[in-house]
Amino acid sequence: MLAALVFVSGSYSAVSAQTIDSDVEESDSVRVYFRQGIYKLELDFEDNEKNLESFIARMHRLYKERRFAIKQIRIVSGASPEGTSKINHMLSDKRADAILKHLSNYMALPDSLINVVSPGIDWEG
Repeated sequence: MLAALVFVSGSYSAVSAQTIDSDVEESDSVRVYFRQGIYKLELDFEDNEKNLESFIARMHRLYKERRFAIKQIRIVSGASPEGTSKINHMLSDKRADAILKHLSNYMALPDSLINVVSPGIDWEG
């Protein structure tokens, strides 16, 4: 099982946001889990659904309060070291895409804010 992190920065990390009227930076994140060798986002796996819903609700509060401007949404995804480098890079990329697609169903995510990091093998995962 491997986790992918979503960061929002603005200053928010994993999902990260920054206040509009001050230099205060804050960050938030959510960890999403995938089965080994699978890139499909399974909401019923681990606590994915609960964690994503909670994260999305926090982001909606930030938008609603208008105290924060999200500067970046960073998605970090990887794959376990089993398998070839080519397969692990494909899994890593497709997992990031799956998370981005899911979040896009609930939040406005301008391309200019998206930063995807998918290194293939995630030794820390």
